[in-house]
Amino acid sequence: MKGSNATVNTFAEPLRVRQLSHGFQSPDRSTVTIFDRLDFSVGHGEIVSIVGRSGAGKSTLFNLISGLLTPQSGEISVGRRGRWGSGPHRLYVAEGPDDAVAHSAAKRAARH
Repeated sequence: MKGSNATVNTFAEPLRVRQLSHGFQSPDRSTVTIFDRLDFSVGHGEIVSIVGRSGAGKSTLFNLISGLLTPQSGEISVGRRGRWGSGPHRLYVAEGPDDAVAHSAAKRAARH
């Protein structure tokens, strides 16, 4: 900015995941751990891809970050706003026909 002493912190961490642990109970009632004390951050302007085999936890991670799931332990924060997804405006990306139906139903419910 011309005439300004303002600086842009290119190392800021808008998304930070700290000590995230999450799992599910399998049909045989055993616990399946998806994440165990996961730590990472995404800085301003960074582009990150999450890759893995089917069932590795990619969608679970997205749902935890977006607030559709509540982590069993750990912290997810976005900038100064803290927990992402705590308000009524949430982002959801449909992966298949079942997700598209759920998304459509959620949109209808939000209108009423």
